[in-house]
Amino acid sequence: MDIITSLENKLVKELISLQSKKQRHKTGKFLLESKRSIEEAIIYKTEPEMLMIREGFDVPEFLLKYQQITFVVTDKVFSKISTTENSQGIIAVYKFFQSKLNNLLTKDKLLYLDGIQDPGNLGTIIRSAAAFDLGGILIGPGTVDLYNDKVLRSTLGGIFAIPIIDIKTEELKLFKKHGFNIIGATLGGKNLKNYNFTKKIIVGIGNENKGLSQEFISLADDFITIEISDSMESLNASVAASIILYELNSI
Repeated sequence: MDIITSLENKLVKELISLQSKKQRHKTGKFLLESKRSIEEAIIYKTEPEMLMIREGFDVPEFLLKYQQITFVVTDKVFSKISTTENSQGIIAVYKFFQSKLNNLLTKDKLLYLDGIQDPGNLGTIIRSAAAFDLGGILIGPGTVDLYNDKVLRSTLGGIFAIPIIDIKTEELKLFKKHGFNIIGATLGGKNLKNYNFTKKIIVGIGNENKGLSQEFISLADDFITIEISDSMESLNASVAASIILYELNSI
């Protein structure tokens, strides 16, 4: 197998460009570096378009069937493509895989993310949503790019296990027409412990600093609060979402 040595190689330039959000969305492709995440993708029937292996690293056994789309690159080239300090020596290229809105209308329990900005928060929320068998995630305006490398690493493969779509806040009206109740997580709402969730429900989690947007609040049917100690002002967005998802999973 030939080794790619030049940073001027057309393929290498294309992969380096995928570090940019603009280029990712222009091409509809993204990079993934975690072996575990790549293996999870295969488990959930998401095939890589291409694999890049750092020179001197062995191809993991579960990827041997992809030899025709596997390329070996030098340390110098790999380091330019990679976005992690301690890479495992393998990078996969995938096409965007977002679900369709109509598919989520048939689900029961959904999460709406209203301007979540921290990549780690978004990744952790996706991982928790997959762990608690949520029906899907609706990514609202102002939320960090789903295909950001830090988001992808934080999901640990969870991104392949659950339907996810980008929507405009006003599109929540369509879900209301299909029988969904829209609930916002905020201060001053009803106690989560005693809340009676309906079967078809969307829970909104707001921005880390500003909370829920006015657009979402105007569409919400009700609000819930996680009661915490008076010594603390609030919970981290991903922690709050995980607690709520645990409660949703019990109904």
